[in-house]
This record gives sequence, C-alpha cells and structure tokens, in this order.
Amino acid sequence: MRGQEVYRKSIAHNPEGKLIIENLSGQMLYTEDLNLSPAPRSWQLDVGGWPSGVYVVRLQVGAEQMVRKFVKE
Repeated sequence: MRGQEVYRKSIAHNPEGKLIIENLSGQMLYTEDLNLSPAPRSWQLDVGGWPSGVYVVRLQVGAEQMVRKFVKE
C-alpha cells in the first residue's frame, strides 16, 4: 500500500457498522461487522498476500456509506 491512510467518520447515534473491501471486479475480499463505540477506531488488515492492484474500501454505518480506494503495489 502507498503510505498509510486513516479513515475517520463521525457517527451519530449508530455504533454499528460494516467494513467491506472489494477488488475492482466487485469481488468481496474482506468483510467485518464493526462496533464503533465508544470512540472512533482505526483498523489494520494484512494485505501482503493479496495481488497488486486497486481495491475499494466501504464503511457502511446505518444509511450512510463512505467509499475510498487504495493501491497495493
């Protein structure tokens, strides 16, 4: 991965969410149900065994969704 990125999202009244990582073909490679309380967290995931490429990270909290991409070299 290029550098290290931390994703932060304000969460109003909903402490549960879901983290999803997909490749650009839409294949789900990782999913995790999250407990986002009492405070914002950061997550680390070892992607060392994954092929080089662009991946999509989705954080779903209630009806809201944040989407970011990262590149693994």
